[in-house]
Amino acid sequence: MQGANLLMWLQKNYAPKYPITIHGDSKILPDIVGIEIVDRLPVIVSGDGEEKLLGVPKLLPGTAKSAAEAIFKILEQWDLINQVIAMSFDTTSVKTGRLNETCTLLEDKIGRDLLWMACRHYTLELILAKVFTLCFGHFCSPEIPLFKRFKKVCHGIVRNNFKYWKSHLNHFLSKNQHLAVCLIF
Repeated sequence: MQGANLLMWLQKNYAPKYPITIHGDSKILPDIVGIEIVDRLPVIVSGDGEEKLLGVPKLLPGTAKSAAEAIFKILEQWDLINQVIAMSFDTTSVKTGRLNETCTLLEDKIGRDLLWMACRHYTLELILAKVFTLCFGHFCSPEIPLFKRFKKVCHGIVRNNFKYWKSHLNHFLSKNQHLAVCLIF
C-alpha cells in the first residue's frame, strides 16, 4: 500500500473501543514545499495507554475557527467523534476563550461538552528560558557554547541513570554559573 491507500486503510482499521482525548498544539514550521513559514497543528489522540497521530493540517495563523475546523475534520475522517471525551491543550488565548476560541468552537461542532485539560508545559519553557538568559546571557545565534559542549559529550550520557548528570555537570557549567543557578531559586 502507498500514500492515500495506506491512509484510508489506517483510518478504516483504527477503531478504538475506549474513550479518547484530543491533543493539539500548533507549531510554526517551514512549509513542505517552498520557503514559507506556516502554522501546523499536530492532531493526536490518546486513550487506554495508546497514542496516535491523526494528521498535521496547515492552519490560518492564530485563528481559533481554523483550528477547530481542522480538528473536527480529522476526527470525522477517522470516524472518532463519538469516542472523544476530553481535549488537552496549551492555555494560549486562541484556545481557551469562553465564546469563540478553539475549545468552545470544537465542542459546538462535536455537539457536547468535553473535559478541558489545560497544559501548563509552555509556562515551564518560559521559566527555563529566563533562567538560561540570567545564567548565560542573551544569545541571538544557535551557536551557544553550552550546547556545543553538550553535543560533544551527549553520546556518552547514560539515559537510564538519572543521577549521572551530577558527576558531569562541571563539563557544562563553571563554578560561577553553578552559583548563579542556585541564587535564582
